[in-house]
Amino acid sequence: MSAIAEAPKASSSQPEWTRPVPLTKEPVLEVYNSMTRKKEVFTPVNGRRVDWYNCGPTVYDSSHMGHARYVLSRCVVKGLMTGIT
Repeated sequence: MSAIAEAPKASSSQPEWTRPVPLTKEPVLEVYNSMTRKKEVFTPVNGRRVDWYNCGPTVYDSSHMGHARYVLSRCVVKGLMTGIT
């Protein structure tokens, strides 16, 4: 039995996804693609410019370290993508 559980199969089929063609030679970053359910090489569609939305915390009670997760995650991903590690 594998220690890593597979993602549950969706009841409906996923839309077809195709990887963008890289415009220049860049370092390789692999990310998990939930549509194909495997790691894919991340290819920006606009050269080195990457836009993303990062949802912030919804805080209803006392603050805790979990509320900082989105800030830390964004910082780590940005550092990896800009070479600041």
